[in-house]
Amino acid sequence: MNEHGPVTTVDLSATRSARRVLAALLATALLGLALVTFSASPAAAHASVVTTSPTDGQSVATAPGSFSVSFTEAVDPQLGGLSVLDGDGERVDLDDTTSDDDGRLLRVGLEPELPEGTYVGTWRVVSADGHAISGSVLFAVGTVVDPSGLDVLSVSTDPTWEVVGTVARFVTFVAVLLAAGTGFFLAFLHDQRRDRWLLARVVRAATLAGLVGMVATVGAQAALATGRGLGAVTDVDVVRTVLTESLGWQAVVLLAGLALVHLSTDTQKLVVAQGSAFYGGLAVSASFVLWGHATEAPYRWLSVLADGAHVATAAVWFGGLVGLALTLHHRAGVLAGEPDPDLPARPDLPPKPSIGAATPDLPAGPSTVATAPPPDIRTDQEARHELLHSTGVVVGRFSTAATVTVVGVLVTGLAMTWIQSDGSFSALWSTTYGRLLLTKVVLVATIVVLGGYNRQRLVPSLTADPGAPTDAESPAAEPPGESTAATDIEG
Repeated sequence: MNEHGPVTTVDLSATRSARRVLAALLATALLGLALVTFSASPAAAHASVVTTSPTDGQSVATAPGSFSVSFTEAVDPQLGGLSVLDGDGERVDLDDTTSDDDGRLLRVGLEPELPEGTYVGTWRVVSADGHAISGSVLFAVGTVVDPSGLDVLSVSTDPTWEVVGTVARFVTFVAVLLAAGTGFFLAFLHDQRRDRWLLARVVRAATLAGLVGMVATVGAQAALATGRGLGAVTDVDVVRTVLTESLGWQAVVLLAGLALVHLSTDTQKLVVAQGSAFYGGLAVSASFVLWGHATEAPYRWLSVLADGAHVATAAVWFGGLVGLALTLHHRAGVLAGEPDPDLPARPDLPPKPSIGAATPDLPAGPSTVATAPPPDIRTDQEARHELLHSTGVVVGRFSTAATVTVVGVLVTGLAMTWIQSDGSFSALWSTTYGRLLLTKVVLVATIVVLGGYNRQRLVPSLTADPGAPTDAESPAAEPPGESTAATDIEG
């Protein structure tokens, strides 16, 4: 017997079912986190250098009039650009970087009649996905290339800020997926019991993490794009330049979406909550299209739609999965006898007299004996049955939504891979991007199997009528003179 009264075998069976669903969901959540990690990875698809002129290690007889670098995709030189240094570290370029071929070719003019010697040509640009790219080559005029003493003049990406930028982008991506998806779960799939406020705290924490991640991303972008480290982060002009690029639009749309998602947890009106969660989630998903390869890929309209739909479906699935797992974790404990504000309080049982305590004298006659009425446990038990059935409805709703979203993630992922590989199926196993996609397909297939198991075996155990008697509990199976109360056991 626990403090909330007896626990029936129906409750115990329901608790076990809820815990089985929870275990399956936690396993799926781990796979989902791996899937989100792969989704957030750059997939080795940044812009790369095709060629330079002069090329690395080349010796030219006469001084060239310019230095140029060609990239695989459009790049932005606003915060860096091209430069050429002599052996003393002095710039010999005209600081007039220009772009051609739709931003894929950068060129900078050189001073006339450069003297003989070795020179360092450098570049520091931002690719279409916002990744800062830098590098350098050595070339010589009228002599062979002599690299001695020029290592300090070479340009490379700061590994510390590279890690900061990668972590910031990952935190932003996961946090906003969690915020948007859990907000959608609360507004459309949850049964609006009071434990929704437990999930509301998760949404708010995720929106805050997304905000911090976005700020850190801007700072890392400023440091990497200029090569100035922390000094660039505190430079208002540099930060303004970073925000005036496509990253600024992403930040504005992302923060607006997070604000709407946060608002959906603050209102008592379901219609307002649903509208805020829906449009906030759309804004969050659209923000990732504004800063990435989708705007530069072939079939741009298809790429943008596929990328946005990919993020939206991933958010609904991942955030909903976390929301459902937390809901089941809380309610499984309630069904096991833990206190819950949604369940009515049971009348306290009369205290048992302690051993050796004096028994008060009572008037003679059986009609005058004071007998305590049996505790009314029906209200408490019915409330638990209602909680179980309501939880089953929530699980059923999520199961339907998860089926749609997982298929959406897979279809949009395949479309994005086809676009990025320009329709080449061999890219699935010959490129890093393709191999990562195949890994995601395996994860999705595993998730579908777990989802099918939940749908066919575990969900029916929750959505079934909790008041229906089992074979063991049916009146025909009970010995004469025994009631269903005999199936109660002490918790």
